[in-house]
Amino acid sequence: PSPLSLDATGRLAGRPFRVAGRLLFAYDGGRWAEWFLDFGDRAGWLVEDEGRFTLLVKQPADAPPAFESVRVGQT
Repeated sequence: PSPLSLDATGRLAGRPFRVAGRLLFAYDGGRWAEWFLDFGDRAGWLVEDEGRFTLLVKQPADAPPAFESVRVGQT
């Protein structure tokens, strides 16, 4: 059983959150859960699989370079 439940609250890295939703996935090899966390000013998905947890949150990204400025071999 999971230590999480719908409407549970907690803190992660000092930030309060509420568990606002859950998705359950199943396939022949097993199953996993994805919990939707509401941090107030942002949201994230906490993936629970085989007793391990992975947090996914949207992060701002730098603008990509202009297509014309990209050359083969550049990093």
